[in-house]
Amino acid sequence: MRYFLMIVLATALVCGGCSKNSGGSDGGDTDTDTGTDSNTDTGTGSDGDTDSETESDPDICKGSGLEPGQYERTIVFDELERNYQLHVPTGYDHTVATPVVFDLHPFVTNASIMDMMTEFRAKGDEEGFIVVQPNGISGSWNGGPLCCGEAASQDLDDGGLIRAIRDQIAEEPCIDIKRIYADGMSNGGYLSHRIACEDTGLLAAIGPVVSSIGFESVDECLPSSPIPVAMISGADDSLASREETFAKWIELNGCNNSFVEEQFGVFTCTTYHECEDNVETTHCVGEGVGHCWPGTSFPIYPCNGDLVATDYLWEFFKKYQLP
Repeated sequence: MRYFLMIVLATALVCGGCSKNSGGSDGGDTDTDTGTDSNTDTGTGSDGDTDSETESDPDICKGSGLEPGQYERTIVFDELERNYQLHVPTGYDHTVATPVVFDLHPFVTNASIMDMMTEFRAKGDEEGFIVVQPNGISGSWNGGPLCCGEAASQDLDDGGLIRAIRDQIAEEPCIDIKRIYADGMSNGGYLSHRIACEDTGLLAAIGPVVSSIGFESVDECLPSSPIPVAMISGADDSLASREETFAKWIELNGCNNSFVEEQFGVFTCTTYHECEDNVETTHCVGEGVGHCWPGTSFPIYPCNGDLVATDYLWEFFKKYQLP
């Protein structure tokens, strides 16, 4: 709770779009353009053979407009006006299908605060991927009956919203629909779990941080095929069922009993490499770490930096694409 109370203080400075029919979450960022020359190398990191001279594939890329920069976008979904922030990276080339990361904020926050914690926009500029940071209703996502707020109480289809946003942005920047990923912190992580459970074909991989499957029983998670999962948790976080959630993903992904452990300071990452469809299932747990985003420089609620969640998750994501 201390995290959320402290975050709310910052929300007053940057929050808009935390409730229905809001016009946007960060007026200072609206429709800005960096003016960066779009013919520079994309540096996507996912495919070393990507060439900026290659024609776009009409089967995976419809968009052509937009220069690199930060944009505010709205979409009407289920009769509600929703909004999100779209970051097109420096060096973006509109002839090349570009991967997308959905960066989903925690409860009682918004897209702008999420980027202050994760700095995924800067990572997108560095690695050449698009970042989408949507806003939940009243700062909440429907991650299942266990979490959270107005979105859960109204039983909103937030998974459907993410798919609708994917379809909308496909009309502007050139996105690669086979390389769509979602991370999320706390309530946002719950939503990433839920999408993976219910709409496996949307995402190529997920990276939930300090979150678990939000159903009353993990047995309600029924994905149609294996999906790469990288969970990050704090051992001192009071959030229940993270180990049960990890065990469920090991089962769902058809992993054998072989695993490896890697140490990053106080974090121990346990990874099952031998799973169906060559996916990996991993869980990094930080001793002495609570409910926070590891590696953040956000001063309101600092977190251990032995493992930088944003870097770790992108390295995990970029190994995967949908068939």
